[in-house]
Amino acid sequence: MKTFLRNDAIRFVLCLSALFLAACETVPTGPQSGFSPVAANGNLVTRVTRFSFPPEIGAFKRIGGHQYDAAGLDVSVKYEAGRLIVLDVYDYPAKNGSLQNELRFREGEIKQTHADARLISETPITIHPGGQSHTGQKAVFEFTQNFRPDVKGPYKSQLLVFPVRDRFVAYRATFSRDHADRAERELDQFLNALAWPNE
Repeated sequence: MKTFLRNDAIRFVLCLSALFLAACETVPTGPQSGFSPVAANGNLVTRVTRFSFPPEIGAFKRIGGHQYDAAGLDVSVKYEAGRLIVLDVYDYPAKNGSLQNELRFREGEIKQTHADARLISETPITIHPGGQSHTGQKAVFEFTQNFRPDVKGPYKSQLLVFPVRDRFVAYRATFSRDHADRAERELDQFLNALAWPNE
């Protein structure tokens, strides 16, 4: 009981110290975690690729990290720009072969989650995070179901997938279609501001 209370007290103090993030982050840590302990500058760093995620980038605030496998090789970090955009950045092993195969697989996931999801476009895209040039594929969807109830639909969602050696970096950004112009401007700034690890 004392241990539980002590841990609760520690979490409470950490949450108070992180009020500038607008919410307490949920980040897996430990020997098998996909993340190193939060750095002194507030950055959340992945253990495998040393991808560094700042607490804030433009209008976006980091919400937390998630680990999908026991070894910590498959991780994501969530950002939100108020109620304008929900953005997840994924860093994970390439299990599906080519970029096109990976894109098809991720598009299938979106259609499973959002039954009325409709693919609007699919195009190559090049971004310049931290001045580096990376080319991948971008798919744009529209749907009306299974998103946040506090954000008015219909919704627009962008999926961007980039190959990086034996891994993929992917972005999934979802926002109200009514505010798509502003959301896409903020997203473009984020894509070029978040520096990738040195290759």
